[in-house]
Amino acid sequence: MRFPKQRSFLCPEYVEWVRTLPCEFCGTRYGVQAHHVIHRSRGVTRDDTCVPSCIRCHKRAHGETVVDNGKRLLPLGLAEQDGAADRTRSEFIEHASPEQWEAFNQAWREWKSI
Repeated sequence: MRFPKQRSFLCPEYVEWVRTLPCEFCGTRYGVQAHHVIHRSRGVTRDDTCVPSCIRCHKRAHGETVVDNGKRLLPLGLAEQDGAADRTRSEFIEHASPEQWEAFNQAWREWKSI
């Protein structure tokens, strides 16, 4: 049985919005990036799985152990990252501008129709 090839879901407006939020894991607003829970190393990129994360937490999300003020911070688990992606999407639904929402929906419709 063959499975259909997965496609990337790309929405730059959503990624830019995610970067305006505080880090989902530690709350800092410094150096926030958009971490993709489902990313290129899995063969596909899903922008709808982006989570705001600072540089330190982004490294942890990719499996690195980080030392912060003498304290070892272990890598973040996938379940923790998935929950963060769900919370980020819910916040987007509540707070996105009409233009951001339309861009997301347009990207979603295009992704679903291919």
